[in-house]
Amino acid sequence: MRISHLLSKAGLSLRLCAVPVLLCACGMALAAAAGPDAPPAAMAPAGPTLVFWLPNEAHQGGAQFDARLDKPVRFWRAGLSLKEVFAAVAEQTEVEIGFWPAGDENERVRVNLYLNPDRPPSLRELMAQLAWATGCTFGYGEDEGETEPWTYYLLSTSVASGAEGRLGEARAAAMAALQGEWQSLAPDREAVEDGLDRYERALDMSREELIDRYAGVDDHLLAAMLDPPRRAATSFVTGLDEETQEKLLDGEWLTLEWGALSSGQQAALQSCLRAMRGRGPGAWGRGGASRGAEDWGGRMPATVYVGGLDYGRVILSGVLEAPEEGPGRRRRGPLAAPMLTLTGEGELWPDERVALRRALGETVSDDEARSLSREWRDSQREEMQEEWQERTREAAEAKVAEQRALSAEAEKRLSSFILPLDSSTPYALWQIQEAVAAASGMHVVSDCFSQPRRSLDRPLEVLYGEERPEMTGLVALRLSALSTEDPARLVWGVAGDRGAGWEWHDSGTFLRFRSLARDLWRATMLPPAASRRLDEWVDPYVADVAGTQGAETTAEVALDLGAVAMMAASLTDRQIRQGGDLMCGDPTEKASSYRQGLRGGVLRAMRGVTDLLRVMATLSESQWEQLRGTGLRLAHDLTPEQRRLLGLPEAGGERGGTTGGFRGGGRRGAGRQAGRRGRGPGGMPGPGFWGGGAADTVMRLSAEAPADSRFGRGGPGRGGRRGPGWMRGAWGVEAKESDYLAFWSGDEVRGVRAIPRVIAVSLTLPSQIGQAEPKGEN
Repeated sequence: MRISHLLSKAGLSLRLCAVPVLLCACGMALAAAAGPDAPPAAMAPAGPTLVFWLPNEAHQGGAQFDARLDKPVRFWRAGLSLKEVFAAVAEQTEVEIGFWPAGDENERVRVNLYLNPDRPPSLRELMAQLAWATGCTFGYGEDEGETEPWTYYLLSTSVASGAEGRLGEARAAAMAALQGEWQSLAPDREAVEDGLDRYERALDMSREELIDRYAGVDDHLLAAMLDPPRRAATSFVTGLDEETQEKLLDGEWLTLEWGALSSGQQAALQSCLRAMRGRGPGAWGRGGASRGAEDWGGRMPATVYVGGLDYGRVILSGVLEAPEEGPGRRRRGPLAAPMLTLTGEGELWPDERVALRRALGETVSDDEARSLSREWRDSQREEMQEEWQERTREAAEAKVAEQRALSAEAEKRLSSFILPLDSSTPYALWQIQEAVAAASGMHVVSDCFSQPRRSLDRPLEVLYGEERPEMTGLVALRLSALSTEDPARLVWGVAGDRGAGWEWHDSGTFLRFRSLARDLWRATMLPPAASRRLDEWVDPYVADVAGTQGAETTAEVALDLGAVAMMAASLTDRQIRQGGDLMCGDPTEKASSYRQGLRGGVLRAMRGVTDLLRVMATLSESQWEQLRGTGLRLAHDLTPEQRRLLGLPEAGGERGGTTGGFRGGGRRGAGRQAGRRGRGPGGMPGPGFWGGGAADTVMRLSAEAPADSRFGRGGPGRGGRRGPGWMRGAWGVEAKESDYLAFWSGDEVRGVRAIPRVIAVSLTLPSQIGQAEPKGEN
């Protein structure tokens, strides 16, 4: 059937074979007209014209009817690549399904397929569900003719394009919403201004007037006026000029240098500090505030910070010069505490209540004061815990509701059986899906970019508290939908970048799943060449896992340093950070599980030195030789691009400047603000910190860390030598033998960073719950 026929049925008369963009647009329009189960349109490839395949047109009497699609298909496996799925489809039905364009990354996308063997679905039904799960659409060649069997293709998608940008936008939106929530709790500006005026007028009142007017009416104000430190703090704040107060009311935090303060303002702060000295238990201010004032003696701060008026508070703090700690060292400490509460809202803190009672003439012993404080802390802790649990539960319920869309019939079926699952045992989604498919008789179709094993205990506690319901199929799926989510992320609504979670729906006899962050997972997929190279490195060790099911096993994977550097240069930060999380085979096979662990271990070993590896990938043969010999001078022996990658200043620039730092493997980038301490490669102090500048800095590759290395006492190294600390305990990966990249400034070694040549990956192969026995529908 040709596309002209479809277009005429839709009331269109355009020939789209020469305009792929319009073909894509019309395909989306037709897909929308086909109903909610129609797959979304994908990017139209260049080349021969393809017709979008529409499930509702593929039935008997439809414009795209193909009787071969009525043939049943049978699958009961997890972690199948789509290439493997389509090869099995060809064997079972003689229908050819390919990829367009050839070699597209869709070939490597993996899915879980658990199809009822007693009532297997048709190929037509499976294709429709695969289109939904992958977010792609099928097509067939228009030029093949109506009498010839059509070859179907799964079309490529551009969903990964711009995924990082969308994640950033989601984060920004979540933070804006969170900020808006906080701002909604702030008092009106008018109330804050009124409070500031009341505090200023109260400074002129006598003790008797204050007690008569504010006792039981505004205890916050009364407590502040009867306490010398906070009364002095009030005098300081109300004595600020109008322009400064306006900035504070607008929510700014101000930094005021001591020398810029007026004599009256300095006197107020001096009074505040002097009054804070020698306070005992139950006094104004808590803990560190009193001790800090005592330690300071009569010295005054170099810098004063003030802010918080936009939330109805006045908070004062300062930075005090502390010569005994060394030249240039400063210590921050509070100048006045507790803060001033301008709006009179909320209850007094226990020490405030005790001090106010004492100021009003009551006798309160130190033991009673401590008892009141403990009781108050316990009640506050319990109240906050209850509130947090309630908010977490509400957020979790909302998340499940957002991800799930089940019919009443599906909910009833999933609630009708109990699964033999222990909530304390870690399960992957495929295990729960398999058990649900076996018990319910429903077909399960799911993508499986990443399905980490997680215990169901935490989501069980969040969603159900102490109820502990029976582990029905519905309960298990509800819990699995949250098992990879951090409850704090749910409460605060901050978008993560781990791609956790999946959405799930039913469609007829199908239960279908797909990852919430399909775009990010596609952006994480390793290029074919890098994936093949990883397998070349780890495959020799996979055969060693015979008989190690459920036991801990270790492999020492030898890496070629140059090859690792070239791989790092070809991968994005996300691919290095999360590429090891992607499913790379059948998770029910121990060899596949071991390969998954080894691939992840190698990539994790690369995380800490990603930027250095990318620089090393650009070194010429002569630079490599020099690196292993006398070393490369950062100012003279590197190209401008290499200097840029290391975050070094331009050649001939100011000496002693800062460098972009590479700390913990995360790329901090170049161009830090002038005057701040530089951080050099590997998280070490950069040349600017050394004082000699980049011109005096040499980096050299050696077999062992120098004896005076600052970072030579970490994890295990070669020949009994201790390796670099950054490798210790890093996801079960430790350096066994390394090349050490050392940095010199003059004759002194300033820091060492290791690039592993041989790593030991230690992991425990999971004990399976066993593949569930397929059961037909009742």
